[in-house]
Amino acid sequence: MLGEERDPVLPVKDHVDYSERVKPGRKRKTADGRVIEEKEKYLTPEQQKAAILFWKRHGVDFTMPETNE
Repeated sequence: MLGEERDPVLPVKDHVDYSERVKPGRKRKTADGRVIEEKEKYLTPEQQKAAILFWKRHGVDFTMPETNE
């Protein structure tokens, strides 16, 4: 469960999980000269629902995008 304290000495911060994927054909050099593949972060439908609940829990104002359906 998100935000659940498993160890009273080391509290777990409330957060929302996200997914990552490699951006095809996007490589870049790091400051130390290594070449790495760039990654992008995204939310799955389940993670999007969790993010909305997170925002509501923390009193964050937001509006849902309009749909074309």
